[in-house]
Amino acid sequence: MGQEWGYGHLLSILVRRKYWFLGTFVGALAASVFVTLKTPATYQSVMQILIESNYQSKPDGLGQRSPEDKFADPNVQVDTTTQLQVLLGSEVLEKAVERLQSTYPNITSEELRGALTG
Repeated sequence: MGQEWGYGHLLSILVRRKYWFLGTFVGALAASVFVTLKTPATYQSVMQILIESNYQSKPDGLGQRSPEDKFADPNVQVDTTTQLQVLLGSEVLEKAVERLQSTYPNITSEELRGALTG
C-alpha cells in the first residue's frame, strides 16, 4: 500500500515549493492589477434627490382648473418642473422606453428625453 498523506506531509511539500506558489500568486495578482487598470470603466451613475415637497397649496382653493385636477386634490398645485426633472434624472425614463419598445421599436431614451424637454 502507499504512504498516508497527512497535513504535515502536505505542509512540507508547500514549504519546499514555496517559491513556485509565491511566484504564481504574485504573477496572477500582477496580471489582474494590470487588466483592472487598463480596462475602462463601463458604468456611470447620476442621482437626484427631491428634498422638498413638489406640491404647494393653492390659495383658498382658487386658481385655474387644470386637467390634473380630476386626478389630484383641487387644493394642491403640482410643480411639474420638479417632477419633470426627477423623471429625466431617474430610471423611470429607461423603464418607460423598455415598455414602449414593443409598440415603438425605434424609440430611444434620448429621443424621449428630447421630447419631454421641449
